[in-house]
Amino acid sequence: MKNIFAGTYQQVEESISESFMQNRINTLKQFRTFKMIIFLVFFIGLLYAIYGGSIYIGNHMEEAEITLDLNNEYIPFLSSIWYVNLAALFFLLATVMGRYYSGKHNIKGFYLYNIFQMLGFFMFMLLFFKFSQLVILTFAVRVLYAVIFIAVLLFILVKSYRNAEKMVYGTNKKRHPLVEWMSRKSKVLYAILVPIGSLVYFIKTVSESAGDLETKMVGSLLGVLPLICSAVLFVFLYFSGVMIRSYYLNKYSEEFRQKFGVEKEVWYGLKPFPLGDEDQVKQKSL
Repeated sequence: MKNIFAGTYQQVEESISESFMQNRINTLKQFRTFKMIIFLVFFIGLLYAIYGGSIYIGNHMEEAEITLDLNNEYIPFLSSIWYVNLAALFFLLATVMGRYYSGKHNIKGFYLYNIFQMLGFFMFMLLFFKFSQLVILTFAVRVLYAVIFIAVLLFILVKSYRNAEKMVYGTNKKRHPLVEWMSRKSKVLYAILVPIGSLVYFIKTVSESAGDLETKMVGSLLGVLPLICSAVLFVFLYFSGVMIRSYYLNKYSEEFRQKFGVEKEVWYGLKPFPLGDEDQVKQKSL
């Protein structure tokens, strides 16, 4: 196995596109206190809501409107409050790193922000998988879902490593064209999806039949919720690609800054640079 973190600048130079670089900088430049609060409230609030729901279901299995297995082996799984506190800590560290480095060292800030966000999201997915298994009645089906979940997780780990290895030491340097296009058009896609989501929510609130349909759909999805959880894990293939590219973008920060011709105030932020830094950059350029 090769060390995917030991690549040289020449080996990874083609792997970092201009759109990738711009998105990383913009993410941290726009990471202000208001966004930090929204991030914390949403992710940490959702995390504790899932944890509270799993504890409640585990303690009231016999009172549920649907038939549940009172001997479900997932009832004690991840039931410690310290687990959810650790996951919340990772989300908190992600926001703190993002806010602290915003306008000081945008590239480094995004790299740290991405690491802690990935750790928090992974712990969230484990907790959500536990929650989804609580509503599965049959032991054999729960075992099947667990095998699928573990198999998907192992596949993602191996695939992420191989993708990173090819990026550093092989010929597969660039991201998939679809990912690259979505990266360039992220603001347009966001502007389209937000109104659509708002319209769906409005229809659901004003229409009683739409609310009933939603309830029926949610009820029918409970039986395959662990499969949905396993499918969501594939997003880590994208996260891993962002992480390895962010690592090298931060490791060879000055080299990439000069390659893309970005001003220091934009690349690093508004923090003053130590004396002599300009001379060092000029020497490298020569």
